[in-house]
Amino acid sequence: MYFTWCLITSLTFLYGSVISQSNKDVQNLYTLLFTTNNYNKLIRPSRNQSVPLSVHVIFTLYGISGVDEIQQKLTTTGWLEIEWTDELLSWTPSSFGGLRYIYYPQGNVWKPDISLQNGFSKLDELGSKFISVYIDSNGLVNWRPFQVFKSKCDIDSTYFPFDRQTCHLDFEAWSLSSADVHIIHKEARE
Repeated sequence: MYFTWCLITSLTFLYGSVISQSNKDVQNLYTLLFTTNNYNKLIRPSRNQSVPLSVHVIFTLYGISGVDEIQQKLTTTGWLEIEWTDELLSWTPSSFGGLRYIYYPQGNVWKPDISLQNGFSKLDELGSKFISVYIDSNGLVNWRPFQVFKSKCDIDSTYFPFDRQTCHLDFEAWSLSSADVHIIHKEARE
């Protein structure tokens, strides 16, 4: 018994105290980030507003739902993985019980207004109200909206059934200029 107590005491001194996050730590962090710091989702989250914010975009295709040769329309299902650093959403984990990341509703943080440039249907906000973004303590935000995309596609079926079609999904920041946001397209991960 004495040996076990000495071992635990020795390990605590060697490795420091055990850090664990509590519900109160998360509440305190939310209060700090979104209330005390007066977070405003309408303001681009860069301390230096004269430098464009880098936004990384990856599209992952889940499936092709339909091809309409007459309307020149491609319907796909997939998700985007969009990442950027929100300099206003960072914290020191040790001040919040070692808390290194949180999830927060997508509608309550700044997001780039990414949309499908060659979309076939009306312009809608990506994602759904129930989707949350992942935020790590360095301010890295990861947003993964799942969507059904209807895009314009030039379909030439002259050589059917031996034809080959190439359709593009072109994503861009709709109202933000390149002086505000720099979109970096990346290939989907394996």
